[in-house]
This record gives sequence, C-alpha cells and structure tokens, in this order.
Amino acid sequence: MIELTDIKETVATVLRSIPGVDVVNTYGYFPDTQAASVCVIMPPFRLQSNYGFIQPGSTEPDWQSHRFFVEFWVKDTGDPVVVDQTMTALNTAAATTLLANQLMTVGADQIRLGWYDGGSALDFRFEWEVYPEMMPPMQDGNAYLVATMTIPVTTVI
Repeated sequence: MIELTDIKETVATVLRSIPGVDVVNTYGYFPDTQAASVCVIMPPFRLQSNYGFIQPGSTEPDWQSHRFFVEFWVKDTGDPVVVDQTMTALNTAAATTLLANQLMTVGADQIRLGWYDGGSALDFRFEWEVYPEMMPPMQDGNAYLVATMTIPVTTVI
C-alpha cells in the first residue's frame, strides 16, 4: 500500500510547479512568511480518504482514494483588482497544471487524478472556491484572500 504521506508529498510537488506559487506548506495552518505573494497550504488532517477491498480477507486495501483540501493564500496588495487577477490566474494555472499531471509517480507506483468509491467510474472533478472576504492580518502582518481547491487522487489506474 502506498503511504498517505508519500501521496501528499507527490501532490505537493505538482502544486510547487504552478506558476505564481511561492511556497507549498504541507505541515502548517497559516501562510509561510517566506511567500512573496502566494502560499499554498495542505493543512494536516484536512482530507477525505476512501479504501477498498476486492478480495475478502485481504490484509491491505486493493485501492485507495483521497481528496486533499488545499488552500491558496494570496497576499493582499492593497489593490483589489490585482488580488482578483492573481486569484483568477491561480485558478486557471492550478487546473492546467493538475491536468498536465494526471498520472503521478509515487516511488515504484502510480496514482492518478480522480476519486474512486468502488463504483464503475472515476470522478475526475476538482473544485475551486474563493472565500468571499479577506482573512484578517496574520502573524506576518498581511491580510490574505483564500481559495480552497479539492484535489482527488486515487491508486485506481
């Protein structure tokens, strides 16, 4: 069975390649102070997992699917037009980057973009939602606009 931490790090590697992303944080809940404009956060414990067995009596799952709820934190520049343009560009860049990486290698195994629940088909949707108001200033003194993207991955190829 592929370890969940390895799957998460593989997805984080893809997220690091999104144009405009400065930092990807897989262990915290707040934006990294090193981010010039955009910090991506994969909050701990913020995921949904589904495991399945084909053979009764199996000692480990035959497949697994996970939905990562990833946050994109865009630093407030003081100009709402710039913040909106940055968020809109991120939405498109994230979708394009994920589609270019539908198959990902984790060690000797592969995972793919998609959610599987034991039915006959994969669900390939990933969702993007922008929170309607700015987050108050964080530890770095900056306010942020935050979007959440749901990224599904599965071992079902």
